[in-house]
Amino acid sequence: MVLELDPAEVADALREGELDVALIHEYDFAADPRPPWPGHHGAAYRGDVDDFPTMLALVAAGQGVALVPELGLTDPPPSVVLTRTPLHRRTKIAFRGGAAEHPAVAAITVALRSAEPAALTLPIRQPT
Repeated sequence: MVLELDPAEVADALREGELDVALIHEYDFAADPRPPWPGHHGAAYRGDVDDFPTMLALVAAGQGVALVPELGLTDPPPSVVLTRTPLHRRTKIAFRGGAAEHPAVAAITVALRSAEPAALTLPIRQPT
């Protein structure tokens, strides 16, 4: 079973045995949720979307801009301009202490690491 949890709940869920393994993310940045952002005249905060294809469709429709991790760019709309940023997100595998050798944890770790592209080098489309 796959669950999506609030990141603040993951550690307790692992400790309490509600989860065997979790994917956690570490970011180089933290977005400021206060709209509008200084220096962006006319910018307005419209909300959060957790589904990257939906987010990119909104960008393609002229409804804003988005920060999308490269792994989320499976099939971006042709009209979306992609710009590489210096920001990074690292995805890590978390599990209870002492569980690294458990067959299920070892199997999911191998599966996830083997699914990762050797190099994330998606061609970036610049504005024309």
